[in-house]
Amino acid sequence: MAMPQSIHYIDAKGRVIRAINRVTSFVKASGDYNNDRTNIGKQAKIKQMLSELKEIRRCVNEDIQIMETAVGQSTAPIDVTDNKCSSSLISSFEDLFYELAAFADIHQFPLSPVTEMSQSFASSTAQQSGTLGNLSCFQLPKRKFPTFSGVITEWQGFEDLFHSILSHAPDLPNVEKFEYLKTSLQGEALSLVAHLPLTAANYLSAWDILKSRYGNKRDLARIHFQSLLKKHVVKSTDSQSIKTLLNSITEHTAALDNLDFVTRSWSPLLLYIFEQHLDYELRSRWELLVGDKHSPSLPEFIDFLRQHMRSAEVFIPSIPTTHIAKLPRSQEKPRTGSIQKILTATTSQSPNVNCPICNQAHSIRKCSRFNEQTPNERFQLAKSHKLCINCLGAGHTSAACPSKYKCQVCNRSHHSLLHFNSNSGSNSQQQMPSNVLPADASNAISMIVKGVPKRAILLSTAILDVIAADGHRHSLRALLDSGSQASFITEKAASLLMLRRFHSTVNVTTFASTTTTLVKGKATISILPCNKLSPSVSVDTLIVPKITGLTPQVPITHGTWTHVENLPLADPSYHLPGDIDLLLGADMFPSLVLTGQLKGKNGEPMAMETIFGWVLVGPIQSSSSGSLNSFCISVFENLDNTIKKFWELDELQAIHHLSEEDSIAEKFYQQTTTRLASGRFMVKLPFKSSRPLLGDSRTMALHRYRSLEIRLSRDQNLRQQYVEFMHDYVSNNHMELIPAEEKDLPYNYYIPHHCVLRPDSLTTKLRVVFNASARTTTGSSLNDLLYTGPKLQPDIQVVLLRARL
Repeated sequence: MAMPQSIHYIDAKGRVIRAINRVTSFVKASGDYNNDRTNIGKQAKIKQMLSELKEIRRCVNEDIQIMETAVGQSTAPIDVTDNKCSSSLISSFEDLFYELAAFADIHQFPLSPVTEMSQSFASSTAQQSGTLGNLSCFQLPKRKFPTFSGVITEWQGFEDLFHSILSHAPDLPNVEKFEYLKTSLQGEALSLVAHLPLTAANYLSAWDILKSRYGNKRDLARIHFQSLLKKHVVKSTDSQSIKTLLNSITEHTAALDNLDFVTRSWSPLLLYIFEQHLDYELRSRWELLVGDKHSPSLPEFIDFLRQHMRSAEVFIPSIPTTHIAKLPRSQEKPRTGSIQKILTATTSQSPNVNCPICNQAHSIRKCSRFNEQTPNERFQLAKSHKLCINCLGAGHTSAACPSKYKCQVCNRSHHSLLHFNSNSGSNSQQQMPSNVLPADASNAISMIVKGVPKRAILLSTAILDVIAADGHRHSLRALLDSGSQASFITEKAASLLMLRRFHSTVNVTTFASTTTTLVKGKATISILPCNKLSPSVSVDTLIVPKITGLTPQVPITHGTWTHVENLPLADPSYHLPGDIDLLLGADMFPSLVLTGQLKGKNGEPMAMETIFGWVLVGPIQSSSSGSLNSFCISVFENLDNTIKKFWELDELQAIHHLSEEDSIAEKFYQQTTTRLASGRFMVKLPFKSSRPLLGDSRTMALHRYRSLEIRLSRDQNLRQQYVEFMHDYVSNNHMELIPAEEKDLPYNYYIPHHCVLRPDSLTTKLRVVFNASARTTTGSSLNDLLYTGPKLQPDIQVVLLRARL
């Protein structure tokens, strides 16, 4: 009796194996279709095979039942004792079946035969041992899968996003995952796995191949290192170049951090690399900022770049474009020698900028009609012409005004010309402080005219050597100005020479008595002719950010001037635009100029002999029509300001109203401040936002603490006082250890600190200073995110008046 049943088992097994081989040929045909989807014959063949799949599945299901019944009734062959053989056959057929189902779904073939068959297959096998699993349709998110073409830096994002999408269908068979993977690959990445048949087992093999090729951390790190070492040309006035370097640093250091490289410990090396990208102006500013710090950090450098990028973006001069109708040649007015453009000090004004009040070629601040009005009338005029209340400029509102200056009378956010007493009922005109010089003021006036249309003016420039603080000689370009009673040097040149600076209270008054505060200090330099040891002249100079623009503004075609041929010129490149690093005024002019003078014909410059060589000065015939620069500089000690401040002590101050932020802070403290049972007050921090944008501050705090430890190790007395101070802080419960569970909270802020020693203090000789203004990696500090609140201390005037009473 057993033999017929054994024959049934063997026959059923044979039919299942033949069905598997047939479906395998279907899978191979689907692969051929992928290589040539335009072949109509192959498309019809695929549809026919999918329609036969239902009948094949039904027959396989019946044969599997026969095999498992024979095993259960012990009528199978003697060597078959369990369902391992049937389970293996079921698994093989299942892989092929799902591969064809995925193929039909992806290529949008009619799914009804497959769907009906899968439902029948699921219902029939659910009554068996459950080996075939759940064959329901898997719902993936309705979004496109990411694509990957072999760019190694995109691999990590592709891998994470691909797995994230597949996580919505955790029971999706590997064969379908492999099909989705292949459709997401392109180019080189696809060629790496194209040879693998579309089977469940090959899905993991394909991932291993891709990860070994694109997931190598060393290869990724090498690419990021190459990007960091790439040469950038960063200019202080070009916000885009600063932004490019800043993005490169933040992008690639963050990528290296994600690869488990600790870039924060590479600050000295990275800073050396990045400093090479900066131009001279930015490099000197960075050195001034760093000062005596032995090891500035990378976040400090990033913050430095971010600030200068914002500065370059804000202060790019915007010149309005106007359309000028071109007159016929017969109606063109003859050109005259009148001045078309005036530049005062280092500020250039466009000839197209007219006063909105009188439509004349001057700014509204210099308009006589505007200044004759009362402050209230000026305010109404500014509003009617849609001008900024803070700077009287056009094109922006006072809320977006880039100017940091405020009213000189009340220190509020409006222009000084718009200040009026709100407590007074009259609109009488208020006189603004004038710039009239006192009789005993020391004035130095410099008048320089640089050019008019069709006629250029050569200025007396010279190349000379200046001795730096380290003894080396540096060549600078100087302008000899007999109309100035002071000499000036640019901040850039002073940084190059490493000059020792001294504080200076000198004010600089430019053309039309406009007072500016450009002086950054004073220094003494030694100048001498190029490549000579004598004569050497000592010059006292005032340090300013900039003296003038390019001189000359445009290249000048020098003529054949016979009277200056073969003369040793002090500035051989006098005809080419260049920066002026040094201005030598009338205090030095007599000692620099010699007796020799050579005059040419009309329209030719005069040659003047100096200790540096011959300089050319005067008008010349030129076709270049550059703008005209006019300088009138007055340097004086402003005694009027001192007297003015003295009398202001006796003035009654206007009532100060709380600003909106101060009102919020005051209300916050009234609502949140409580007194504990111990008598202490508990005060919450008044954050401006409920989610403060604080970055990593622990690295910076640790770095400064290690620097403090080095300092303490060198001074045992200071160390002892510091330890006692910190122990006293702990014993008084002013600070405590951070609990372990709070160390990694996202909004922690570590406040860096340092100690200050004052031996002459009668009370506390050592004081520890906590710096809550230290910025985090986001560029914000704790103080930036808190309301400051109203001023609580009385004005110094009130304190002094009490003392006088």
